Amino acid sequence: MQFIYKAKAGPTKIVEGAIEAERLDLAIKKIEDLGLTPLDVVLASPAEEKEDKKSLLPAFSFSKRIPLSLIVTFTRQMCDLVEASVPLLSALQIAARQTRHEYFKETIMKMHDAVKDGGTFSSALDQHPAIFSKLYVNMVKAGELSGQLDAVLNRLAQLNHNVV
Repeated sequence: MQFIYKAKAGPTKIVEGAIEAERLDLAIKKIEDLGLTPLDVVLASPAEEKEDKKSLLPAFSFSKRIPLSLIVTFTRQMCDLVEASVPLLSALQIAARQTRHEYFKETIMKMHDAVKDGGTFSSALDQHPAIFSKLYVNMVKAGELSGQLDAVLNRLAQLNHNVV
């Protein structure tokens, strides 16, 4: 079943989205696992479900193992940390600590290790093609090369924010 929700993603930010779950309590748990505070969660009508599935197509293709909302949250976190001049290795550690999704946490730490070993952020992302599309990776690479990584991450988060 699909549930439509509104949730807080910070002190003032409200996000809306849809999530698949067998029951309402499981939907609420999934929303909380994304680091959000549910405000309103309702069962989608069959018409809404069809319409939402069309409108929830991501701007980029990401793995079904990692919810798109986590990718958007990760991208937003990395953007904010890079804008705040936090070193990339520290930013990756912070992002890993803040995610509750174990598989994604492991992936972020693998990216951290790849960067620590001298690789670029884009090459670390490229090692996980089931999660990060070529377009995503290439945009990050362009941001690295141009010195505009924060602006590129901001744009990536904005492109996908509408589908969360």
